[in-house]
Amino acid sequence: MTRRIFEWYPVFSCRHLDAKKVEQMNMTELTRLEHQLDAILRQTRVKKTQLLMESMTTLHDKEKELGNEKEVLEKQITAWINETGENNQQQQQPLAIPPPPPPPPPAGPSGGE
Repeated sequence: MTRRIFEWYPVFSCRHLDAKKVEQMNMTELTRLEHQLDAILRQTRVKKTQLLMESMTTLHDKEKELGNEKEVLEKQITAWINETGENNQQQQQPLAIPPPPPPPPPAGPSGGE
């Protein structure tokens, strides 16, 4: 698409416009250049919008896919937890948690006199 634009607009046959060339242009050439730049800018914005819309569509599809995958994984985890919980209840005895150790005794006054 870019190549066709440059074919339509001979001013852009080179990679960029030299400032000296622009300074040498008369009013008619500058007006034509302005219209050409406007047309290319509009086409660039259309292409950018198109690419952004395609990207958004792809991301929305990926979001739905990940949401579905999340649901499946949550169901698998719930089933696994329920399954292992039942097995553990049958095999597990209550755990006794030991009390924390007592704090160290306070330091007494030093008796050096």
